[in-house]
Amino acid sequence: MSDSELTTKPTLETILDRINELGVVMRAGFEAIEKRFETMEKRFETMEKRFGTMEKRFEPVEQRLDQIEIRLDRVHGIVLEVRADLREFRSSFKQPA
Repeated sequence: MSDSELTTKPTLETILDRINELGVVMRAGFEAIEKRFETMEKRFETMEKRFGTMEKRFEPVEQRLDQIEIRLDRVHGIVLEVRADLREFRSSFKQPA
């Protein structure tokens, strides 16, 4: 073996060892990230369930508000009719007989 082969071989082995160590570290990092994402996904699922529950609780309130809006529209229509009747009533007093 030549002198260059003796110095090159340990260098290549050292590089391969470092690459393998880097792979182990990266794998561990990716596993940690994966665990964090799983935790976040569980939290999001919990939040979705809670929002679903809240949405169900607000459905009767929404229906009730719709009914109130319909009633207010009717009352508003009646008020407009009464105002028109009052104007007509006042105008009948202003006209000479």
